Amino acid sequence: MQVIAAAAGFLVAKPLPDVAGIDLVILGTDGVRRGVPVAAVQVKSWSGQHRNDHSWRYRDLTEDQFNVLAGERLVPAFLVLVVVPEDARDYVQAKRERLELCHAAYWKSFAGKPPIENPSARRRVPTFEIPFSNMLTVDTLIRLCSGTASHPSTDASQLASGL
Repeated sequence: MQVIAAAAGFLVAKPLPDVAGIDLVILGTDGVRRGVPVAAVQVKSWSGQHRNDHSWRYRDLTEDQFNVLAGERLVPAFLVLVVVPEDARDYVQAKRERLELCHAAYWKSFAGKPPIENPSARRRVPTFEIPFSNMLTVDTLIRLCSGTASHPSTDASQLASGL
């Protein structure tokens, strides 16, 4: 996540203390938004890799974690799911020409979804889908941070799952 943000020209900060459920804050670097938060990110690494033909099927988000991302916000908030190999030794492949990170990251927005009343840190939200088309790239992150990316909450697959 930090590598993609840096490549997109953003600054990244880690909020301390870590009590808000946000792992990273992405800060603008242009003249208008220099040092101003442009997005908040909750990052989950995941090797479970449950999927169907068009999306990851994620089921490890607690109600508390969901509520950090849900609803209307001044600064957009996203879940970033970093899908990694099961064996940690396969996370990175070093070559003379490049350093490759394996596998990829995907994003999901819960903007507009109502927060859960009386949330629990133990109860999980129902399994939801993150479309493969929501792969996080430099260009996608720029669009997300500028508010011009489409939010997956309008996808039919997510409306059907309730999330």
